[in-house]
Amino acid sequence: MTSQTILQMDELSSKQVINRQLIELVKEEAHRISNYLMQSESLFILTDPEGYILWRQGNPRAITHANSIGFFEGSRWNELDVGTNAISLTLKSKNSQLVSRYEHYAVASHNWSCFACPIFDEDQLVGVLDMSTYMQEDVGQQALVQLIVERVSNRLLRYRLDQNQALLTYVVGNDNKSVLCNEKDQLVFLPEELTRYEELFVGMDIREFVKQFNGLVNKEKIHHDSHLIGYKYTFYPKKTPENKYYPGVPSLNKGYQTFLQQVFQAADSVVPIHIKGESGSGKEIIAETIHYNSPYKDGQLISVNCGSLSENLLESELFGYAAGAFTGASKEGYLGKIRLAEGGTLFLDEVDSMSLKMQATLLRVLEQKLVTPIGSTQSYHVDFRIVTASNQDLKQAVTSKQFREDLYYRLFVCPLQIPPLRQRTEDLLPLIDRFCEQNAWQLSWKDKLYQVSVNYPWYGNVREFNNFLQRLYVFYPDQEPTEQAIIDLIELASLQPDSEEPNKEPEISEAQLIMKTLKQHNYHKSKTATALNISRTTLYRKIKQYQLKID
Repeated sequence: MTSQTILQMDELSSKQVINRQLIELVKEEAHRISNYLMQSESLFILTDPEGYILWRQGNPRAITHANSIGFFEGSRWNELDVGTNAISLTLKSKNSQLVSRYEHYAVASHNWSCFACPIFDEDQLVGVLDMSTYMQEDVGQQALVQLIVERVSNRLLRYRLDQNQALLTYVVGNDNKSVLCNEKDQLVFLPEELTRYEELFVGMDIREFVKQFNGLVNKEKIHHDSHLIGYKYTFYPKKTPENKYYPGVPSLNKGYQTFLQQVFQAADSVVPIHIKGESGSGKEIIAETIHYNSPYKDGQLISVNCGSLSENLLESELFGYAAGAFTGASKEGYLGKIRLAEGGTLFLDEVDSMSLKMQATLLRVLEQKLVTPIGSTQSYHVDFRIVTASNQDLKQAVTSKQFREDLYYRLFVCPLQIPPLRQRTEDLLPLIDRFCEQNAWQLSWKDKLYQVSVNYPWYGNVREFNNFLQRLYVFYPDQEPTEQAIIDLIELASLQPDSEEPNKEPEISEAQLIMKTLKQHNYHKSKTATALNISRTTLYRKIKQYQLKID
């Protein structure tokens, strides 16, 4: 009887990579007695906690005999596969076990004498070391295996202590707001601000908390002397109040969080709302947020982009038309977006692009709460909430006679201004995390991506940034690009903002200003703080806040 459960080569390689430290330690200790192994028909077998053989070494004749019964790397050696054996008993009891010759269940193993010993990393079983001898009983094998396992366990403990010390040193030098875990995802450091979560405690497996966390989670590798020593978990809880709907990425920026509070307050009313925001800043997201947090949430959210339709099309799209009202009209007629929004919200994007004629018709509907379809003499009562948006200044449009003043006062009751992305660059990281999550994209170079991205103004806002991430994902799905390659992909589709003053320097973010001033003063912190008119403490806080790399 031989094991029928054998890993494919890629599966075995994956397990060996995961357990590479354990394998290396056992190999080093086993090498000390390699001469002994060669003189007897014995071999060492190392398995993982499931019983899969990760590594073996020993006398060539013993290896040949082992091959004949499937006792090789990749095969599973537990009780379910081969019956009673030293490895399976050790896995079950977590104690050392000796199984000699005919004590084995499988007839194929009756020529072997085996002694297996569990390997623990602190309190966790991480593997089993077995010494198997062919056609004889080796009285010294138990002492040898126990000695090797003891040395390996001690080295694992020393490594764990050194690793934890390196992680705590990392906290002092880099970050004290994130959860730090060792390479097995066991919690090592818990920042004070996260102690409010009773589920978090030192030593736990952080993955259990991640599964039920309500928000975004960023996981980054931590290296020390080129070795992976653990992970940094940063948690971004949803900042929206309970039972409030917000489809966007949770923001880390206090200014944007304040803006969202204004959105929720405005949504709770019935007054018209006008959203002002640059192209790509998320006006549709805010309109959706308003609708689903408003008294009109049980009705439909009907959206119309006024800038994408001609005057005639927009008129029929908004107000509807009677059957046969014009050539090409539907025989059944069309209700129109305004009537479809009955009891709900009508969202008019790029409202400033409406012709003056259309503005007058819309104003009449808002004042009378009646809509008359094209080609009809019948009017219909309507009740809806109107939300408009523009990336232009409506006040300026009124001044230049491009927008009706009376309609302006109807729509501009509760104005909301969306902060541009360049004023909240700390939100780039949650945006990266959301994109990676949606595309199952594992990045080991998020920090590099963030550091490059934070120094770019993103005049196209979230839309431009997401488009850039799409390009990056297409060209670098599995490999890490250089910083210049990232910059090239950003600039590939970038547009400079329109400006009436061509010689005027473009607006820059606070993070960019800090980096620019640091470079001007050769990274001298005191001089930089003085130039920025802030304290040295504030400068350090902002460097950490924006995760700026200071060489």
